[in-house]
Amino acid sequence: MNQISSPAFLDAKGPIPYNMTNDYMFRAVLQSNNKVLRGLICSLLHLSEQKVVSVEITNPVNLGRL
Repeated sequence: MNQISSPAFLDAKGPIPYNMTNDYMFRAVLQSNNKVLRGLICSLLHLSEQKVVSVEITNPVNLGRL
């Protein structure tokens, strides 16, 4: 069986300068990865991922602009 090496982020060490309590960072991460957003919604609403077909952000953050 072929072993796939783990992604670099799994071995990352050191402080993370940003956390998910920062609203801008939280929204930026979730709008950049639809699968993560869908997973969070399903988890919070106790839904299976098969029940949520798609999600759409209607007020996205314009990255790089405040």
